[in-house]
Parts: sequence; structure tokens; C-alpha cells
Amino acid sequence: MVRNSIKFLVIVLLLTSCSSKYLFYSLRMTHPVINKSLHFENDTFAINFEIDKVGIHFSLLNKTYDGLKINWDEVSFSINGQAQRIVHKETGVYKISDVQPPTTIPPKSSLSDYLVPTSNVQYISISNRTYAFTGSILPVNLTGKTKIQEAIRRFKGTKLTIFLPLYIGNKYVSYYYDILIDDITPTDSPSNLLEKISAPNSNSRRNWGA
Repeated sequence: MVRNSIKFLVIVLLLTSCSSKYLFYSLRMTHPVINKSLHFENDTFAINFEIDKVGIHFSLLNKTYDGLKINWDEVSFSINGQAQRIVHKETGVYKISDVQPPTTIPPKSSLSDYLVPTSNVQYISISNRTYAFTGSILPVNLTGKTKIQEAIRRFKGTKLTIFLPLYIGNKYVSYYYDILIDDITPTDSPSNLLEKISAPNSNSRRNWGA
């Protein structure tokens, strides 16, 4: 009876140590303002960010009576100072080397878009057709206590920077936004970084423009 109890306890401990956990990220904007809503606003525009495991969502409201222009090839993303080129939703991941035409947001209008680091884009050919897949910028689901603890040590305190300059009228204005990972908590609930927009495939990588 005691031996069976010990075996049962060992099995439970093994299953617990190998269990899969989601990672919940506590995020905070630290520049140009400090808040947890990832929101910035001035007299010219208002912008909101959402981070998911493969990219950055943002919504930008033009509050002026002039156009706001984004030159996408001047936009970049970095993790702890390691800069990466991005593509936005309209360009897609099949044209990561192409010049990206600028977008002008009309007066009193808004734009919702999505940024993906091109270094995370991979390609695979199947039956003479090429598919693009986007890897994760941050882990959201891990199995094993050791891997989870390593991920927390590696990514807690990480700084994500979005460099997103604007042309207001004909004037170039430099803007960047720092987002800090304050904490990472293992949880049984789905991660807050799970993809916010549906992907054509059900895997953990996005396939655009197939």
C-alpha cells in the first residue's frame, strides 16, 4: 500500500514538472509616457498598442486638419536594442524586401495596422507553392518547469521599442515607444499574447497572403 502511494506520488510529480503552461506578460509603456494601457496622446494624434506573440497591433487617430503620413520603410522594431526591419499588414510577408509605399491618414481619421519583424519570417515550398510563416517574438506556451523558468529569466525586464516617425504636413517628427516586460507569470489560462487576429492556419505561426 505504501509502495503504491509512493509510485502514485512520483507519477504526479513527473506530470506536474512536465505540464504545459501559458505565460502571462505584464507590460508597461515607459516612453514617451508611463502607463500600462500602452496609450499615448497629444494635440496631434492618439496611438494605442497591443503586443501579441508574432507582432504589434496599433491604432492611430489623426486629430488634426492635415494629413499624417507614415513612411513604412522608416519604421522599425527592436528587442533590447537589436533593431529589425518590419512589414505592415498591407505589404504582407511575401514582399518583405520590397519598398513599402507610404500611407497618409486623412484629417480626423484613424488607421489600424499590424507590424511584423521581417527576421521572423520563414518560407517553405510545397508542391511548387511557397508559404510564408511568422515565428514568435515572445514565447506564450512552454512545457516543463526548467524551460518556463529560463524564459522568465530571459524575457523579464526586456524592452520592446517601436520606432514610428510621422510626417505632419511636410514636417518630419521622430517618435518612438518603449514597452517594458515588467513580469511574466505562468498560468493555466490562455496567454494575453495569443494572436489577436485570426490566421489562415491553426499553427502558432501566421501565414499571410497565400
